[in-house]
Amino acid sequence: MSDPRVRAWDQLLRDPCSADLAPPCYTGVDNGYLIRTTDFVTPVLAGTFTAGTVLCDYALQISPFNFSSTTGGVAAQSISGVALPALANFGFSTNFICGTSVKRYRPVAACVKWIPSGKYSDRSGVVSIGYLPGQELVSGVTVTATAARSLCQQYAPNGAAHHEVRWLPTAADEAFTTVSAPLDTGAGSVIIVLTGVDATQTTTTQTLNGSVEITVVWEWAPSVTAGGLTVSPKAPLPYNSQQVLGTISDLGAYIFEGVRTVASHPGVINAAAQAANMYLSRGIGRRGFRGSAMTLM
Repeated sequence: MSDPRVRAWDQLLRDPCSADLAPPCYTGVDNGYLIRTTDFVTPVLAGTFTAGTVLCDYALQISPFNFSSTTGGVAAQSISGVALPALANFGFSTNFICGTSVKRYRPVAACVKWIPSGKYSDRSGVVSIGYLPGQELVSGVTVTATAARSLCQQYAPNGAAHHEVRWLPTAADEAFTTVSAPLDTGAGSVIIVLTGVDATQTTTTQTLNGSVEITVVWEWAPSVTAGGLTVSPKAPLPYNSQQVLGTISDLGAYIFEGVRTVASHPGVINAAAQAANMYLSRGIGRRGFRGSAMTLM
């Protein structure tokens, strides 16, 4: 970790939203440009309903390596207590890496947040989040919200914590891929499961009171339509990603807390970290708690 190139990527893994962009410590001589993108998903259930407030369940898995116009996310939503329908793929057609300027890409860092909205008086439910070294939720499979929640390592009342989980790469994530490549179930993924979360209901839709924010840092190589941009091979670093990740002593804190584990000096909470906590929890400063499933240590 004394190498500044390693520290820069480590910082980016901890803070994908605002840390300086840095290349990953992946093996090989591949090279590319770096870019940060952000997408928002607001879960909506269509049907015939009575206007008002209702509680919903929702399961979502995000795999950056598998992004395309139709893939990268897997999700299902239902009225709380009613079985979830079969999981379905959804894509990110407006994301930069799905455009014609990109020939191939690979994820460098990512984080996924649940940001609640709506009235405090209506807020309810539990938000469960986790990291998966592969894809557990697959399109076409039916799973209960309880079963999906068992894949998560941390849970908290809706809005009682910063509901944020960071992604880490597996060996599958190191290779460049394309939007037309088959899905790789070994790619690193993150999961969010909402149970009994408040939604606004009209006669034709149920819209959850909140959104999922997906931030990814990519390394990408241009296509021939990208205005003459070129990349050259680079000398590989003397460290690989698994050696870097092997320095993590508390994986749970790394994934769920990130830069917010760092204080400006002993006993004092960093002001930026505190502001981020308050924003993500919409003003509620209580901490969440880690579940017993798959404890990460």
